[in-house]
Amino acid sequence: MTSDLIEYYRQFLADRWDIGEAVCISYVQGIDEAAMIRAFGGDPADTAPRSAREAGAEFAVSRYDYAVPPVLLVAPAGKWLIGVEYNGFEGSRPEVLRGASAGGTAVSVHRSMNGSDRFTYATNGRTTVWFDMNRPEDRHGAAPDALGAHLDDLPFGSGGDAYAAGLALAERITGVRLTGAVLDGTFRRAVLRSVDADLVPEGVAGHPALDEPFVRAVLAEPTVDKIPGINRYLAEAVARDAGITDVPEIRAALDALRAGTSDPALRQDVQDLAERYRQGLGEGREPLGRVHAASGVAAALDPDPVKGSLELFSAAGYALHTRDYQVQHAVLGRCTTRAIRQR
Repeated sequence: MTSDLIEYYRQFLADRWDIGEAVCISYVQGIDEAAMIRAFGGDPADTAPRSAREAGAEFAVSRYDYAVPPVLLVAPAGKWLIGVEYNGFEGSRPEVLRGASAGGTAVSVHRSMNGSDRFTYATNGRTTVWFDMNRPEDRHGAAPDALGAHLDDLPFGSGGDAYAAGLALAERITGVRLTGAVLDGTFRRAVLRSVDADLVPEGVAGHPALDEPFVRAVLAEPTVDKIPGINRYLAEAVARDAGITDVPEIRAALDALRAGTSDPALRQDVQDLAERYRQGLGEGREPLGRVHAASGVAAALDPDPVKGSLELFSAAGYALHTRDYQVQHAVLGRCTTRAIRQR
């Protein structure tokens, strides 16, 4: 019965401090341990034996030291492999699950500290369905309704049992019950290097906005020398979307970006414009999008393109409302991140 299954996981989580919060638990079938470790960004030739409690104690010592690399624990559980990440989330990422599910199926239950708890079901190298366990009605993926009756009667939502419901759903799919015996057995602990994010998220693959020649050129070679061009492109996009391309300060800024010049006085003019928009917003005279758009254009004028890109992408995320621009923003942002990491 569903009530018995949920009560089991409620009690189990109450008894197991080590997986109570900030953890990702993954179930994989169809590949071996070495392939799973590689899919998560680890080296199967460099592992060490640990129980979950031992690894949890190690994590507790260094949980606030972000210089300590994440780790994955891997062990067999029946016909499946189970992976545990303390304060980790690699198992919730489509880039990782694509490799983990390449030979069959991968399921992950990610419990975060910020209230965004994600359940993901991937098959044959593609995310079939994923959803925030606090909002199970809003499902995404190649087949959002694929889990069907597996979801029946599980107490997802914001009532406090979402994590237990996620583990119960994982058991329904895999037939694997998470037990003390499983967690207290011997795992292979692998240190992880974050797997590069997909430049094109699964949800927008094939979108016509990505056929724009500039975007295609960046995708083909996302190097740091492309960042000034990316900044210019997004500055033009936010200005058009906000309807401010003919504002004198913005027109001058866009001309300067096209010419590849940098003028501190011009940047200050655009920042002053953003402030006037902000004041107008408070008085009900200006839409919020114009505030963010002007701030983004000012950021694009930063003489340090990398520094400016960080502020520009943040502002553009709020300013852009046209779907094509939103798709391009998401992809160009990932290209910029990849270029900065690899420079």
